[in-house]
Amino acid sequence: MSTPIREQDGIIDKYVGDAIMAFWGPPFTTAEEQARRACLAGLDQLARVQPFRDELPELMGIRRGVPDIDMRIGIATGEVVVGTIGSDVIKSYTVMGDTVNFASRLEGVSKVYGTRFLVDETTMTQAGDAIDTREIDAILVVGKTEPHRIFEGSGARGRSTRRAARFASPLPPASPPTAARPGPRRRRPSPRVWPSSPTTRRPTYSSSVWPT
Repeated sequence: MSTPIREQDGIIDKYVGDAIMAFWGPPFTTAEEQARRACLAGLDQLARVQPFRDELPELMGIRRGVPDIDMRIGIATGEVVVGTIGSDVIKSYTVMGDTVNFASRLEGVSKVYGTRFLVDETTMTQAGDAIDTREIDAILVVGKTEPHRIFEGSGARGRSTRRAARFASPLPPASPPTAARPGPRRRRPSPRVWPSSPTTRRPTYSSSVWPT
């Protein structure tokens, strides 16, 4: 899963357990390209999951009880602190800030929505025509007053749409019009709240984790 990140000029910050922490941004990637490259790397990672699953029985030497391998990805774009950070004993080149925390929350909240690839609104906008997306929800992070719209990345732009059209069933014939009856007004659900750590450049940060 590291190869797609490197192929899209991403910087692998660290490995945390079964997670990969990576980011895109100047001077390694231009500001205009960072969100698009991060999303393309995520799509490539997801495409590699099934081939890896197919190889697992041979790699592990077993036919039964093969673990179910999958992954989740969260990508957020925004301002962060980037540089050599640490103590007088040990330091590392890394990124810190609310954007980093939010990307991690997006990866985690995928469990709730049953998704594998979530991005924030800024990433969706800056990625442009690189991927197809659909809006999932608006979530409110603890410590913030404004909800964040989140989107699911479903594939390279155009491919997922064509695939859906290919297998779509024909619509049933339209029913004759009926008189509308007033019903109870439905309230818009409040944004969901997810915990976050309190907490320059504007890179794209990716938090991916696998297996689940």
